[in-house]
Amino acid sequence: MTGSFRYPDVFLLITLFCLLFFLLIFTPLSSGNYLSISLVSSFTEPFANPEKSSNYSTPSSTQVASLDEALTSSMYRRIRHRVNSTKEKTSLERIEEDLAKARASILEAIQSKNYLSEKEESFIPRGSIYKNPYAFHQSHLEMMKRFKMWSYEEGEQPLVHFGPMNNIYGIEGHFIDEIEREGSPFRATHPDEAHMFFLPFSVANIVQYVYLPITKKQDYHRDRLQQIAMDYIGVVAHKYPYWNRSKGADHFMASCHDWAPEISVGKPELFRNFIRVLCNANTSEGFQPKRDVPLPEIFVPTGKLGPPNLGQAPNNRQILAFFAGRVHGPIRPILLEHWKDKDNEVRVHEKLPKGMNYTKLMGQSKFCLCPSGFEVASPRVVEALYAGCVPVLISDNYSLPFSDVLDWSQFSIQVPVAKIPEIKTILQAIPNEEYLKMQRRVLKVQRHFVLNKPAKPFDVIHMDLTPKIFIQNQQLGSPPPMDGSPPPMVPIKKKEKSVLEKKEEGLAEARAAIYRAARSRNYTSDKEESYIPRGNIYRNAYAFHQFSTFNLSSSIVLQLKSKIEMSHIEMMKRFKVWTYKEGQLPLTHVGPMDCIYSIEGHFIDEMGNGKSPFMAQHHHEAHAYFIPVSVVNIVKYIYMPVTDWHRRRMVRVVKDYVNLIADRWLTEMYSQAPGVTKDDPELYENFMRVLCNANTSEGFKPMRDISVPEYNILDKEKLNSFTLGQPPSNRSILGFFAGGKAHGDIRPLLFEHWENKDDEILVYEKVPDYNKMMEQSKFCLCPSGWEVASPRIIESLQAGCVPMIISDNYTLPFNDVLDWSKFSMFIPSSRIPEIKTILKGVSDKQYMKMQRRVMKVRMHFEINRPAKPFDAIHMVLHSVWIRRLNLKLSH
Repeated sequence: MTGSFRYPDVFLLITLFCLLFFLLIFTPLSSGNYLSISLVSSFTEPFANPEKSSNYSTPSSTQVASLDEALTSSMYRRIRHRVNSTKEKTSLERIEEDLAKARASILEAIQSKNYLSEKEESFIPRGSIYKNPYAFHQSHLEMMKRFKMWSYEEGEQPLVHFGPMNNIYGIEGHFIDEIEREGSPFRATHPDEAHMFFLPFSVANIVQYVYLPITKKQDYHRDRLQQIAMDYIGVVAHKYPYWNRSKGADHFMASCHDWAPEISVGKPELFRNFIRVLCNANTSEGFQPKRDVPLPEIFVPTGKLGPPNLGQAPNNRQILAFFAGRVHGPIRPILLEHWKDKDNEVRVHEKLPKGMNYTKLMGQSKFCLCPSGFEVASPRVVEALYAGCVPVLISDNYSLPFSDVLDWSQFSIQVPVAKIPEIKTILQAIPNEEYLKMQRRVLKVQRHFVLNKPAKPFDVIHMDLTPKIFIQNQQLGSPPPMDGSPPPMVPIKKKEKSVLEKKEEGLAEARAAIYRAARSRNYTSDKEESYIPRGNIYRNAYAFHQFSTFNLSSSIVLQLKSKIEMSHIEMMKRFKVWTYKEGQLPLTHVGPMDCIYSIEGHFIDEMGNGKSPFMAQHHHEAHAYFIPVSVVNIVKYIYMPVTDWHRRRMVRVVKDYVNLIADRWLTEMYSQAPGVTKDDPELYENFMRVLCNANTSEGFKPMRDISVPEYNILDKEKLNSFTLGQPPSNRSILGFFAGGKAHGDIRPLLFEHWENKDDEILVYEKVPDYNKMMEQSKFCLCPSGWEVASPRIIESLQAGCVPMIISDNYTLPFNDVLDWSKFSMFIPSSRIPEIKTILKGVSDKQYMKMQRRVMKVRMHFEINRPAKPFDAIHMVLHSVWIRRLNLKLSH
């Protein structure tokens, strides 16, 4: 294997470009049929149905066997030339004329069995691995000479213009990156000169940032994925004429995610002519070999473009056949059932024994078994080629990559699933001479599966662009009218943007600013910032600072760790909240100000006092809407003295209020607040709850709801009790807790194991000077009571004591932004007996670091009136903001 083989990206891009270009050559685009597309979802209206009357010819179901067959088909013979030579050519006519010249050159190369080039070629495809090397070579030359693509610029990262660059879906990100690379020879300077149009959304990123984490069966529904794709097409179809003029036949996408084929399921008539470049090229699931393009699945290691070359010479390969991988899909269980650890020559493992190297074993094998998993494609095919191992493809309905050009029978073995029991017999029947020929062809074909950055001629990227697109475009419709008349276009009225559209546009700008901050590791601000978040207490300090404008899914909040700093800047710049005016005191618009539930009252007052910079002047300009109901006051004034604990009256009060206005989000700190939404869960399905009692076992949804810290404010005039406490070296108590014993399920366990039983772990029901003991402690134990939250967490931070949170099912406050593992310990209740062992296991050096981080993070838990940037109230608003950014509103 040559050194250049480590870069498979280029070949794929070249091949795909050739395929795309070839498709274009043979697909005239100016057919007189146009697709009217209306904007959908958050843009305007649903898509209009395609016109029923159409002379558009649907692609034939017969698969293209080779390039020369495609080139000599009737489409080529039907090419029309311009009649009026005196008339200036349109851009579409120039494109068609250019493609006609390319077709003629390819056909001449087939007939003469030679190629025409203006320069000396560094590589000339020859040999039996190609179905027609002359057609392929000339097609590639024409592609490099003529082919231009336009990648739409609309949309924001990471859902658009950006994909994964590593692991099993890495080829998707590299493909998008290569097509949008400024130095790409295929990049059109204007869409009018483009032969093809690329929709640069990433299915893998949509799944990661819109769907994950998946917590219930309904989360698997593809409707959000389909809607995003249709939204994007709606935007470009209204902004440009290109989708309409070809019904999407010269448009394509690329994805390696196994959900990608289902993009077109939601509205199949819209995607009928659309070209999909897919790893999951399963013909039983709608993959159309004459229209769609198979993309090889390549596992891209972090920091590399391919695995190391550990392949042995053919005579040193002692293993007949090899496979290692987990049970995945319907085929592998059959393979493992028949061959797992049962044969010395056919080595099949579910998990490699310790000390064995997967890549090395492939390099020692003659044949590498490549069974499909849940999708038909497998990275093992390319891994086998990389290792110089002849692939044994075990799959049904798999349309192999580059099969328009490559003859897979010359360098691989295909075994149907039904013949898995016969694998050894089949492989042993291959003569050694035939195996040596196939192995040499494997080494020869490797270059077409190499990923390069930037892409290079004949690598994996170029292979996907080479002949396929041309062939497909040839099949797509009737020749264009060449009389110079403009194509009939669907008139599209430009209408003034609605308030909602302007609002969404502002959020999109915010998202872009946050993403730029994350990638550049810097922030942009119109003023000098008094505080700049830095350090590992933040999941991503840059995103947090700029995050307030990030309008993506809440899973981004939890998983993108590079967007923290810019967030807050964008929130301060844009975020507006409307507090509903309806309702009367004391059940609405006021809450407790000096008790264990006091954060509720302070938050309600901050949002309703008319002084907040986040207060919207009109409800139309608001990004979020606040329902100023106080659960604490409802309990106090409706339930006290308690004779009936049933929540129905509380539920009724809130439901009546929601029925009065349009709901968006709620702030409640009382332990009964989660019960508000239990009576009518459908009504509150999308409703955001800001809760102290953030218990996931009681319905708290971390992707939707917001956890807020619990405070015990005894004096509303003295909101913060932060002290320096004792220096770390003077803190003589290892672990400390004092509080009610019979309060919830966890505290009795704590007292059972530690009350008055240890000189270093001090656990009491009452102490004379609670605050002083916290200030003398290294770690402060914070067990949950009746609710998961505890004011002791804040009290620990105030005393400079590292919190040890003892809880089950607790979603910690602000964990979208803060990395609690850097300044606290978290243990489940089952590990209470191990508390001393766990704390003793923390080195002095690590404790000192954690204590310094406690001092640093305290500012985010301060309550100020009025609120200040980065304090607790702003942190709550920030959590609301990033979830609002995830929300795309429909009209």
